[in-house]
Amino acid sequence: MYLSLSGFSLGVLLVHFSLSIPLSLIVFITLFVVFAPFIKTVSFERRYSLRSISVKAVSLGFFVLVGASYALIEIDDHKAAQIAVKQTGEQSSIRGFICNIPRVTQYGQQAHLCSDRGRFQINVPIHSLDLSKGMCWQGAAHLKAPRSSYNTHVESYERFLFSERIIGFASMRTVEPSRCSNYELIASALTRWR
Repeated sequence: MYLSLSGFSLGVLLVHFSLSIPLSLIVFITLFVVFAPFIKTVSFERRYSLRSISVKAVSLGFFVLVGASYALIEIDDHKAAQIAVKQTGEQSSIRGFICNIPRVTQYGQQAHLCSDRGRFQINVPIHSLDLSKGMCWQGAAHLKAPRSSYNTHVESYERFLFSERIIGFASMRTVEPSRCSNYELIASALTRWR
């Protein structure tokens, strides 16, 4: 159990830090084989041989590949949903539920709107989002790709937006409450409670 979880997590981390998977696999499996007798994953009893250590190393490698594959599939799905640079400036109608606590910025009120397409970071005029009227909102928006030269406290703002699963920015002049589905009511319950 621990071996599978460790391998899966390691695979996801390899993709997250953009490391070469084949090279990293070779290094980690080699280190595992070398240090396995000195850690608790392999007992000091004689019944454990080089064969059992090799089986554990291969199992670790398999779960690393599963974790890396999962992370790559998630990345591809997110990139497919993102607003493309050529779509910047287009007007579209978006609808969804507020999935974080709105905050006031110098540009107005900012929040994340979770739609069936993905999560948008929306900017609306101050006091437009009155959550006492409901968690679901809709309106016409000018879309913008999740690109920016603005860097906050993070190293890469685009990587930060990716980690927040934001597929694009949406500037909305007017928003209006809309009826929430049962799923949206459940999904927005934590934000509503907060």
